[in-house]
Amino acid sequence: IAVKMITVKLGQGRGREPMELWFNRAMNADPGDYEACCAKLNYLTSGWFGSDDDMIAFGRECLNNTNWDGRVPLVLADAHTMVRSHFVNPLDQIKYTRQPQVWSDLKASYDRYLTLNPNATDIYKDYALAACSARKWDAFLKLAPKIHGEDYRAFGGETSFNKTVQYAENMVQNRNRQNGKNQNASSQTITLTDASQFENNVTNTPDLMIISAKY
Repeated sequence: IAVKMITVKLGQGRGREPMELWFNRAMNADPGDYEACCAKLNYLTSGWFGSDDDMIAFGRECLNNTNWDGRVPLVLADAHTMVRSHFVNPLDQIKYTRQPQVWSDLKASYDRYLTLNPNATDIYKDYALAACSARKWDAFLKLAPKIHGEDYRAFGGETSFNKTVQYAENMVQNRNRQNGKNQNASSQTITLTDASQFENNVTNTPDLMIISAKY
C-alpha cells in the first residue's frame, strides 16, 4: 500500500512531504523495499519534484544507509542510469559514465549489493557493462569469467562479448607496456600507437557497440 501511495501522491502534485511520509512507512516495514526506493527515485526526477543532483544524492543514501538491504544499494546505479539517459547522443552518454565520480558510484553500488547478496549472479552483466563503458578494463576482465549464457545478449551476443574481452586484454597489456611492464609481451599484441588510435576512434570501441544496453 505504501508504495502505491507514493505513486498516488506523485499524481496529486503536492510536493515531496507526502511522498516522504509514505516512503518512510514503506522502509520501516521492509528495509529492503527496492520498489519503494524506485518510486521515490522517480519522484525526484527533474520532471517532477527533484533534479539530477537529488536523484544521485538519494542513490548515495541508499548505498550508505546500513539499515537498508536487498537490492536497495543498486538504486545509486539506477540513478546514474536515469541521469545518463537524459543525453540523447550516445557519445555524451559514454562521456557521462567515464567521469571518475560516476564510476566510483557505480562500483560502490554493485560492490555493496554483491556484499549483501553474494549469490546474486544476475547482476554481473550490468556491472561488467558499466566497467566496459567506463573503460575500466581491469574491473571488466575480473567480471568477464562470470558472464555466461543469456548474459551474452547484453553485449550483443557471445561473439561480440569475446571481442570485447580481447580488446580489454589488449588495452591492459599495452598500458602495462607503457608503464614499463610486460616487456616480453606477445608480438600479437597491438602496438601502443595502434592502441591509442583505437581508443580515440570511439565509433569502433566495444563500449559504443553495446550502448543500447544498460551501460
